[in-house]
Amino acid sequence: MVRECQDRRVYLAGPEVFLPNVREVGEKKKLLCTKYGFKGVYPADSVLSTDPTPVNGLAIAKANELLIATCDFVVANVTPFRSPSADVGTVYEMGFARGRGMPVFAYSAVAQDFTSRTVAKFNVSRSDDGRFRDLKGLAIEEFGLVDNLMLDYSVRAGVNEIIVPEQAEQLGLDGDAVSLEHYGRTVEFERCLALAVTHFGLAVSGERDGSYFAK
Repeated sequence: MVRECQDRRVYLAGPEVFLPNVREVGEKKKLLCTKYGFKGVYPADSVLSTDPTPVNGLAIAKANELLIATCDFVVANVTPFRSPSADVGTVYEMGFARGRGMPVFAYSAVAQDFTSRTVAKFNVSRSDDGRFRDLKGLAIEEFGLVDNLMLDYSVRAGVNEIIVPEQAEQLGLDGDAVSLEHYGRTVEFERCLALAVTHFGLAVSGERDGSYFAK
């Protein structure tokens, strides 16, 4: 049965769980979810041991899958993390949700596309065959997408394109975000919430600074 707006749960996927201010970022995002009429579900809120053992790591993974299964949709932060690509755990959660038939919304705090970020990371030029290749000679994707083609498709097939900033900024040394602040950024996150309001056909009760609020 489709839930009422106030009961729609959104799983907040992303590398924010690695931030030193993980709780603060989570509370801010959950508050924004409430403003749009959704219940934000933040994986870092789970009361599980984070002692560095394989057993605890697998317990956290299982708990996250169970949390996703209780939600109606996912909003994923695919800001490139420690590489030109998104956090691999976040990408898995997107695929898990997609496999369950859930809408997946996504955003990045970095405007440059996947090709640009990868080329910047490896500082390469086009090879003799006209392709960009990394230092091992492996071809670099050149589809003009935000990230790997499968990741982009998981969002575009169900809802909309991945939301990115209008203006490009400097990249980090690994083709990722240049600062920690980018991972807690909420401008693009709010745009995803507004898209979710439209996607679910929810009534809009007001507008402020371009943000829409569901009744």
